[in-house]
Amino acid sequence: MAEYYQYTDFLTHLPVTSSDKTLMALKGHLLVEQALRTYISKRVPHPGRLKDKQMSFANLIDFASSLEDDKNLEWIWQALKLLNTVRNKLAHNLAPMKVEENEAKFVSYVQKHDGEISVKENNIKLDYGQFPLAVFQLYDRLLSEPRTLVEAEPESRFVGALERGFKLIESLGGNDSSKGPKSRKK
Repeated sequence: MAEYYQYTDFLTHLPVTSSDKTLMALKGHLLVEQALRTYISKRVPHPGRLKDKQMSFANLIDFASSLEDDKNLEWIWQALKLLNTVRNKLAHNLAPMKVEENEAKFVSYVQKHDGEISVKENNIKLDYGQFPLAVFQLYDRLLSEPRTLVEAEPESRFVGALERGFKLIESLGGNDSSKGPKSRKK
């Protein structure tokens, strides 16, 4: 149940219709970092010992990857590194170079390894940026149970993530279209 509240956090703090690249990168990165910390805490025997520890995002990636021996998950660690590159370029430069190139590389990598990055409603593709949707897809992968990560088909994982997240938002008081797409129907 905790994950559902995390989906609410994601949809509340990262409106996928925003055109502000810095907002997308910084908030998306922070949300993914929270999911990464949840991923780690589910896999260690004493997660409370890590609760308030300061660790760089790169160290969190290395730590999380050391907890898994599943080759099907290897792509996740690289995707996290690519997201970190986008975030760092925007966070540490007033006029960052190659941001679009780094964003495209991240989106392409997630799409290549995890499937479709789009949202459809009534068979019409909705116009939401691929970058926030790729961040959402990575976020969902970190919050999913390990067997779900491996067994489910890429499109069904993404559809499931959207349905879980957006149905929760609707159940908590409606869906503000400025904060995200409506879930698509199968």
